[in-house]
Amino acid sequence: MNTVVRPGPPFAELFTPKLVTVWREGNGAAHLRADAIAGLTVAIVALPLSTATAIAGPVTPCQVRAARAIVAHRAIWILK
Repeated sequence: MNTVVRPGPPFAELFTPKLVTVWREGNGAAHLRADAIAGLTVAIVALPLSTATAIAGPVTPCQVRAARAIVAHRAIWILK
């Protein structure tokens, strides 16, 4: 049984920021602007919502932040 070892991406490609790779793929300033507006919209909605949840719930703000960090980590891991 022979296994074929395929080389991975070059070292520099592994540590290139996502913004640079997306820019190289042809997404220009219009896409960057739309993404920035979407990010601000999510932040405007999520920040008061998470604060209200922390105040209304029986948990401390530290526990809410820890749970939010775990959920965000899993979401990023799944979408990667």
